[in-house]
Amino acid sequence: MNQNIEITVFHEFNSELQTKWNSIEKNIRMYVYQRYSWNFHWYNNFKNEYLFNIVLLENTTGVLGIFPFCINKKGIIKKLQFIGVEQSDYLTPICSPSLNYDLFTEVLKNIKFDYDVIYLKKIPEKIKGIKNNFSLNINAKVSDQSSQIVFSNSYDEYEKSLKSSFRNDNKRNLKRLTELGDLKFINFDFEQQTQKEFLDFISITLEQKERRIKNHLGKTNIKNNSVSSFYKKSFSLIDLNYKIHYSILMLNNKTILASHWGFYDEDTYYYTFPTIEGREWYKYSAGKVLLNFLIHNAFELNIKNFDFTIGDEIYKTNWINSKMKIFSLQIGVSYIGKFYLLFYNVLNKIKGNEKLKSIWRKFKRFIIFNKKRK
Repeated sequence: MNQNIEITVFHEFNSELQTKWNSIEKNIRMYVYQRYSWNFHWYNNFKNEYLFNIVLLENTTGVLGIFPFCINKKGIIKKLQFIGVEQSDYLTPICSPSLNYDLFTEVLKNIKFDYDVIYLKKIPEKIKGIKNNFSLNINAKVSDQSSQIVFSNSYDEYEKSLKSSFRNDNKRNLKRLTELGDLKFINFDFEQQTQKEFLDFISITLEQKERRIKNHLGKTNIKNNSVSSFYKKSFSLIDLNYKIHYSILMLNNKTILASHWGFYDEDTYYYTFPTIEGREWYKYSAGKVLLNFLIHNAFELNIKNFDFTIGDEIYKTNWINSKMKIFSLQIGVSYIGKFYLLFYNVLNKIKGNEKLKSIWRKFKRFIIFNKKRK
């Protein structure tokens, strides 16, 4: 290791870490997910479930890099992951371009707690358009993709680039809903509205998300206190570099047909947590209607990129004009960790095979259906 670099490990968030983290934020481009306030908010809601190892590298010129790791307390397999885990996209170290990533091995030596697997996922190919050297230098493998809209000169120009049949579907969906009554697209005003109003709305959002995931997968962690708290307490998540954005599609001042919790920074809107009211409302495609409003609203805010974040869901293909590779690094450290990765990768191959995936889905639906009957 370069003898001029000093390594410090933090096991909690404190004023010293905040000062050093903020100093590097001023000098490099980063996603919202790498900012101190975002990570501190996640830490405050999940600190009872994880052990924290935040490795900081600095020399006489200042902070060169921060590797914000955590290890789960629960479960048989202990995973070394980036802070943010499921609630964040684009997980990567906060590093100066001059940092030599050969130091990564040295960074890992400074992890205090035992773990079975190094499981670093959601590593972006680029950081705000610039190549992410971390993903290129650690032998990570492509595991997913993210999708974006890069806006052109006008919204009308972008809309004309969409398939005519898709545009017509959007107009039809909007017309069907407006025929049912007073349809409103509402942006929550964090400066004027109260925390109680936000809690009332976000609670409905969480209920919708839980119901939809449960219907598809049979289980969900949305009701987990840490997860629900993360979203409910986001009312007070304040940062000068980005803003939380919460919006709803409401019918007749009483029914929330769809909602979305996301955020935007100086040039990007992040589409992260959409929900819809299912049951008898499912056929009206309220989620698409809300998404159309959000895209138009983002353009009016002079946003250059509308980021659908990670996932290759089919519905995104109708909107997007740009994609980015997402990488992951998986290394078995202990014997049980190596066995776990072997099993995990076999399961993923099954999911990647369309025929086997179809059989797996039918089997899960059969199990869920029979559980409901009981």
